[in-house]
Amino acid sequence: MPLPILETPTYELTIPSTKKVVEYRPFLVKEEKFLLVAQESDSQKDMLRAMKKLVDVCLFGKVDVNVITLFDLEYIFMKLRSKSVGETTGLKPPCEKCEEGNEITVNLGDIEVLYPKNPPSKIIKFNDTVGVNLRHIGVKDLDKVSGGKDTSIDESFTMIKASIESIFDEDAVYPTCDQSPKEMDKFVDSMNHQQLEMITEFIAQSPKLSKAIEFTCTACKHKNKAILEGSDAFF
Repeated sequence: MPLPILETPTYELTIPSTKKVVEYRPFLVKEEKFLLVAQESDSQKDMLRAMKKLVDVCLFGKVDVNVITLFDLEYIFMKLRSKSVGETTGLKPPCEKCEEGNEITVNLGDIEVLYPKNPPSKIIKFNDTVGVNLRHIGVKDLDKVSGGKDTSIDESFTMIKASIESIFDEDAVYPTCDQSPKEMDKFVDSMNHQQLEMITEFIAQSPKLSKAIEFTCTACKHKNKAILEGSDAFF
């Protein structure tokens, strides 16, 4: 007689960038192994690959993990983690005064995507005729830099080029997906410092996972207030 198969519950979540409602299930032990192996490797590339695999499987392949934004992936993964492992996680943030680590518990269900109050425009005009249309960094863009041999400067410029969806002038719009890497390098190299800063500011102001925390230091009794941002801050 075959062994019984355990039923897995399903839930719904809303993808932050598209507001699309999708069904998902918790990840199972066989899938959690991928995550544990990635954590042991201490490789960003392995961790990204594991997160993508879990999101793809647990959302029944209904979401293309290669085209969603980074904050979409982190948010979805956080929801999977809360339903699969537990609603809370223990953290040990340092006191801002004495730097002593303090044990606190964070409810993962309270973590949401924080959008800037005054988000920068996705359309930037460099002069009267030339400008760019920007987009938020996607998961596929991280594949180009995570765990690679590039320097931090090389990675920064890779992200800058990846955030440019198209270039326009008074005659036409030029999608960057149609341009060669050489042409993109040439375009970015032609920018001045102020123009480059406009793009880096857009990237810096991208939505991200966020949670405000408060705790009183057990060592010096200082009352701390902090903002945790990004999935790495919660594990």
